Amino acid sequence: MSEDMLREVVRELPGLLQDFLKKVFGEKGKEWLDAFKRFLRKENPWPKTVGSKPATQTPRLLKFVKSIELPAIGEFSPKDYFKVIPQEDRGTADVIIGYIHPNLQSLLYSAGIEPAKNAETLRIRCLLVPSVDGPILANLGKKAKTTFGRMWQMMEKQGRGQEGDLLVNGCANIFYIEGTAWAVFCYWLASGGDWDVGADPVTYPGRWSDGRHVVSR
Repeated sequence: MSEDMLREVVRELPGLLQDFLKKVFGEKGKEWLDAFKRFLRKENPWPKTVGSKPATQTPRLLKFVKSIELPAIGEFSPKDYFKVIPQEDRGTADVIIGYIHPNLQSLLYSAGIEPAKNAETLRIRCLLVPSVDGPILANLGKKAKTTFGRMWQMMEKQGRGQEGDLLVNGCANIFYIEGTAWAVFCYWLASGGDWDVGADPVTYPGRWSDGRHVVSR
């Protein structure tokens, strides 16, 4: 140790010792003494802490499930396809919808005609923890939104509750629709043998439960 450094230590030592003793004999004395012992062993004196609070990690929100390829689709009028199918017509219907929530009914009529789209890849992710829409949208970024037409193409493959890309276990499949601030969902009700479809604004305070699937580009 150099002479200059020794003088610096001697000058600072009384104040440092006084400060240390105040902490050791204070309310959190054991915490400070244990930290000092770890310091002498050349260990991290404050493991897993930020200040005096335990460090936390943000839980992972979504898990990738699969990619799916959907063919090109022409202009699509949502209100002409998403309709409740009466019992007497279910024998010939491609997609059996048993109920459309009022919010979605209004949205279908205000959506207008969606433009034609080329074939594209969509991605399905599983929600790992309960969440409102905001964090999900932020996690998905610019590719969060898709269309009613793409949702219909997927439902058409499982119109009677067949196994496929969409969940048919009673859990929601969630779609964020282009040009809107709405989350549109569908889930298969085995008890009624039909699809239940609806919509909520993305500002809705209710949380989606974990296990739900989110479809995006």
